[in-house]
Order: sequence, then structure tokens, then C-alpha cells
Amino acid sequence: GARGWLANVGLPVAAVNGGAIVAPGLSLIASHHLGEVTARATLDLLERHAVDAWVFADGAWLLRDPDGPYIEDHRRTVGFDPVVVPSFDAVINRIDKIVGVSNLPGHLAKIEAEARSLMRDQVTIDLSRASFLDCTHPEANKGRAVQSSVAIVGVDVRRTAGLGARTNATARCEVTGSRLG
Repeated sequence: GARGWLANVGLPVAAVNGGAIVAPGLSLIASHHLGEVTARATLDLLERHAVDAWVFADGAWLLRDPDGPYIEDHRRTVGFDPVVVPSFDAVINRIDKIVGVSNLPGHLAKIEAEARSLMRDQVTIDLSRASFLDCTHPEANKGRAVQSSVAIVGVDVRRTAGLGARTNATARCEVTGSRLG
């Protein structure tokens, strides 16, 4: 999974859509948490629409339904198991990212517009895949993550390239010297 190879990169790496910057040993360098009111409103919106929520906080992946969609796929991708919790109250003021997860075609696209209207500039909302609606702090996006990471290592952002094809990669590609993909 990603956790294994990230530990060997040797450079700071952005995690959770730029919500956190981690050192080569995966210790936290910087993070942007959602505000408590925004986090609760986001979780309430997802619950009203019967959408599973995954929460990323304190380096952990938290969820309430261990039988929800895409858990096995994500477990393989990240290389670690989720923590099943009865609620997200214990981490509500330390949330790096909330992901709405649904396997119903088109369901999250409908919710995305409502979320943008309700949250406005309080949260960055990206439909990163048809099945994942990513919600992070406004400063937590892949473009800001690139800017923070290159500043840490002392590289001019114009000497970098952005790679990505999904909508949540747009900010990353906009700030770099060139775009690939």
C-alpha cells in the first residue's frame, strides 16, 4: 500500500488531498483540519443522503460501517486497516478529510452541488471519483500541498511538473511549471 512506499520516498509528501504534509518517516509536518462546525455539517449532509462517511484524522482512517462499499479496495491502496468507531465525535476538531462513499451511480454528483452551496468557502469539495466525494479544509488541496512541499525542500515550484487526470488533481497541475496528463 501507499504507506509502505511513502515511508521510503525521502521527501515530504502530501496526504489526504493536501490536508497533511508528512516527513519521510511519516511524522506530521503540517496539517489543515476542518473546523468543527464545518465537519459536523458535512457529516450531517452525508447522513441525510444515506452516504457512508470515511474520516481521516490523527493519521487514522475512521468509519462507522465496516461493511460499506469500497473498503477492501481502499485498504489495499493505503496499506492499513480502517478503525471502526460508533461516531466521529472524538476527532471532530482534528479531521483532515471526510470522504462520502457511495456505490450508487450518480448519487454523489447530485450531493456535490448541494454541498458546495451549503459549505461555500468553508470546505474544498471534489468528486475525486464517481464513488468518492472528498471534503477538506479550503487550504487543503493538491495545489497548496505542492507549494508547501517544494517550499520545505527548497525547490522553485516552476521547476516541477503536475501529474493527474482526476478533478482533484487540477489544483496540483495549475501551480506547477508544467502539466503532465
